[in-house]
Amino acid sequence: MGIRNYVGRGLANLALAGSLFLSGCEDIPKPANLERRLNQEVATQNHTADKYGVIISGNTNRRYEENLSIAYQVLLENGFQRGNIYILDNIGEKTAFYPVDDIASKEAIEMLFEHMAKKVDSEDLLFVYTTDHGGRISINEKVNGETKKIKISYLEILGGYLLETEMARYLSEVHPNIGVLVFDQCYSGGFAERTGRGNYIGISASETDKPSYSNTFPQTFFWAWRNKGADKNDDGRLSIREIFDYTLQNDERTKEGFQKPQIFSDMNIDEVFLK
Repeated sequence: MGIRNYVGRGLANLALAGSLFLSGCEDIPKPANLERRLNQEVATQNHTADKYGVIISGNTNRRYEENLSIAYQVLLENGFQRGNIYILDNIGEKTAFYPVDDIASKEAIEMLFEHMAKKVDSEDLLFVYTTDHGGRISINEKVNGETKKIKISYLEILGGYLLETEMARYLSEVHPNIGVLVFDQCYSGGFAERTGRGNYIGISASETDKPSYSNTFPQTFFWAWRNKGADKNDDGRLSIREIFDYTLQNDERTKEGFQKPQIFSDMNIDEVFLK
């Protein structure tokens, strides 16, 4: 079912080696609104069981707005407080369906995860969701003292790319009790495979080197939390395994063989719940 185990490999070892010049010639505005919000919050660990959500989209076309809307609503329905959810998109303005903190620029994403590193503790649940177009790119990475050219996945954001190695580096500084990471962009398996280890579960719409199709994965995945049919053992709770299995069985493009969602975890996903 796409489940693989990577015991003993820490996120902290996954830093981007070499440099990548990002595309985009427009001036990217400073994330002033996000900075203002974070400065007003107490960025300390309280060692109580809190839930935090981070939603990132590099696009505000209709289908991506739908993705953000359902993701936001599902988090609220599963006990996440509005004040503990952070949303970035490529416009940075509040919508009628969900609040937006700022633009999804590299600076804003780095700022947000630096804040999460100070705030999230070992009692907490962290949920991260990314959506937009994705692709593959070649970079130089140092492995055991030797520099090699490798291909990695990226998420398109305002002014450039967010690389899977960068996401891993950000997450390596955040230490929740459980982290659930959902990536639906094309080639998102690279993100899930690289980050789905330790206390993090990595879920993707597609394999590392394959595209995802027609936006069916996120819609099926998030709607599963509202479908009693996903609760296979009828215990009144939906585990990550139940949600993932439901998605495999009901996602249209997955059933047709166009995409193969992946899940990577060192944990028992039968015992991981959002609520």
